Amino acid sequence: MVPASQSHQVREPDERDHYRVWLDQALMAPVAVGFFFGAMSILEGKGVSDAVERISENYQPTLIRNWSVFVPTQLINFALVPHHLRFGVVSVVSLFWNTYLSAVNARTQQENNYEAHGLIFIATHNHHC
Repeated sequence: MVPASQSHQVREPDERDHYRVWLDQALMAPVAVGFFFGAMSILEGKGVSDAVERISENYQPTLIRNWSVFVPTQLINFALVPHHLRFGVVSVVSLFWNTYLSAVNARTQQENNYEAHGLIFIATHNHHC
């Protein structure tokens, strides 16, 4: 049994922690970010071409922001947070991250709607002139 004074010691992230974070962020995050924008486009009734466009517009900046949030979060989580509380830490951070993703998705959809309506307005306006 580990004494209570040693069970929650602060420690520096070690090689195992770095490897866990690397696996998560190098393999899972790129897939999850692309999947999110693609799936949202399809679920909104857009076609595959719209999904590809949304992914190409948002993928890189969103992935970089993901790394800036989750790499430090996970390193701190593995180094400082007791094992039984790690899921809670990631869940709280993920709540805010998902809110951010929803805002990016909504902004992109709104921009696309404005562009489409603007083109219709211009085409209609030019046709009547």
